[in-house]
Amino acid sequence: MPNLENLWKTRHFTPCKSWAYHFDEPKGKQPVGRVEPGANLLNASETKTKAFLAQNCGKGRRPGSVAGHEGGEGIVYGATAYPDVTVADSVAQLHLTEDELKQEARARAAVGFVPTSLTGYHTKDGGTRFCAVWVKYTPPKK
Repeated sequence: MPNLENLWKTRHFTPCKSWAYHFDEPKGKQPVGRVEPGANLLNASETKTKAFLAQNCGKGRRPGSVAGHEGGEGIVYGATAYPDVTVADSVAQLHLTEDELKQEARARAAVGFVPTSLTGYHTKDGGTRFCAVWVKYTPPKK
């Protein structure tokens, strides 16, 4: 697994047995923060991950990426977050099915969110689940 400094530089987080895709940020909307100490989470339970994301989603902060994989005790997650003054709101979601992901993509786009990270992982039952990060940027000043 890459060290945290490389995580920030590449904005790419890929725990074992999962894959990640990071969307190109809109021109002029590249992240303006950096991963801070304590603003990352590795091999955490769903409960801890949701608490971490609740603290790091919203105006001026955003998750960089969220990913899951099957661990010894079930699914574990990793996440990064950082300040970003261009963000009006952000949402991170865990353990989505393909259909749920498609529904979320339509619903989020309708209210101005864009996807910035999508990761997938295989589950023990042979399925695939997804984690997604959606960002709504602050409108440009006129």
